[in-house]
Amino acid sequence: MKKVLIPFSGGLDSTYLVWKNLVEGNNVTVVYFELENNSEKTRLEKISREKTYDILKEEYGERLNKSYFSYKIHLNNIQNDFSLAQPPIWILGCFFSCNEFFDEIQLAYVMNDDVVSFIKDIEVLYKAYEPFSNRPLPLLSFPLLKDKKEH
Repeated sequence: MKKVLIPFSGGLDSTYLVWKNLVEGNNVTVVYFELENNSEKTRLEKISREKTYDILKEEYGERLNKSYFSYKIHLNNIQNDFSLAQPPIWILGCFFSCNEFFDEIQLAYVMNDDVVSFIKDIEVLYKAYEPFSNRPLPLLSFPLLKDKKEH
């Protein structure tokens, strides 16, 4: 049994990854990062996350926990072309959101995601944080990379 931390948007991929880990017998903590760039999407994700969490919590009990980290970015009226993609925000959020140690941080990217071509870059970025940590970083994995969304 592993202790797994999963960034949980409430969408199909992260919901499947949470469920898959619970079925495998792992302890799962979900974390959510609120990016204030689309209020309607944020509202719908919150509804989906809460409903899904309640259903899974009822079935899997103490093996499912949540931690919320609010990282607020306002993307209206930006005057330059700089933006920070989701993966670095999720990695930083994982570090800041929980005090306990995890065996693994799992990101729910699937084969068709645009970010797949940047997996090695994400791994390099993740490892770059290690000198600033007071303990070894948990394994970072992408368990759904060989799956397509329609699967």
